Amino acid sequence: MPRFLDKRSNAISSSLPARLKYPSIGAMAIAGLILMQPANAANTVDIGSIAAFDLGTWNDSGAITESQVFCVVSENSGNNKVYPYWLKVTSLDASGNFALYRNGNPSSSAQSTLNVSFKHKDVVAATNFETLQPDDFESHAHDGGRIGCTTAGDNSELLVELTATELAAKLPGSYIGNFSLTAMGGVNANQLNSANFTVAITIQGAAAQVKISGLDDVNFGAYSGAGDLTADERFCVHSTTSSYRLSVSAASQDANGNFYLSGLSSGQGLPVALAFIDATGTSGNIPVLNAAISGMGDSLSENCSGSDNATLTFALNEQSLRRVATGDYAETFTIMIEPE
Repeated sequence: MPRFLDKRSNAISSSLPARLKYPSIGAMAIAGLILMQPANAANTVDIGSIAAFDLGTWNDSGAITESQVFCVVSENSGNNKVYPYWLKVTSLDASGNFALYRNGNPSSSAQSTLNVSFKHKDVVAATNFETLQPDDFESHAHDGGRIGCTTAGDNSELLVELTATELAAKLPGSYIGNFSLTAMGGVNANQLNSANFTVAITIQGAAAQVKISGLDDVNFGAYSGAGDLTADERFCVHSTTSSYRLSVSAASQDANGNFYLSGLSSGQGLPVALAFIDATGTSGNIPVLNAAISGMGDSLSENCSGSDNATLTFALNEQSLRRVATGDYAETFTIMIEPE
């Protein structure tokens, strides 16, 4: 009887050459798959519970860091071994960087986009933190734990960091970012597992502040006797909130908000119209009376980086100029800026 049909043989090695030599090899292939199934099924990579990073409120003081420790499993219970793992963080909002966005809007401006960094270390092996790059696995491998990390305890620590400089440059408000944490490991480092989490912070910052600078006296010169006169006064408005309210007052202002230049010798009042615009290179077009006017200022530079960003226009019409007596006319105007 051929050896490969001998059911009495207990030696696998004696039957193997016969199975390879003759075409009846199907039974051997099926047996091989059955033997491997338990090991494959036990090849596990898993990320334990990771919570949202709620960083609270920043009050214009210092950097913010927060971390949490959790379990990363990378094991094969079929052979009772643990295997190395690597981590990476990916932004779910925008590719190419780690950022939080004001009101959760990824299309926010630079002043409303808050850059953050992530770092990871092995808690059990007490390694140093490694700074993670967007959507790239870290360079150092770490030993995974068993299911639940019951042997050595939680083995992974993820840290999020925001610098004081970055925080101070952003507009006040609520910032949030959505991220995915992925672990790679297993027997052949080809098993993946991911968990999503959020990072949120509110920037309160210092009390809103405004500053006005670059004001000069306005001089119409001598009137020739014909036509209207206008003069533009350009200046800088800085507001830490960007927006502001502007109002103008003078001793000569009447109940309706109209302004006058006072005759230094005649005592007559020469009507002067004021108009404002939060820009330069053009005359003001918003009438200035009793009500405050909204404008947009420079939130980053107290001197507007050397460029004016507001214009107040003074206008005298020909009819009024012809009606008053000859002489000098003047008035002092007070411009008040408030954060909005």
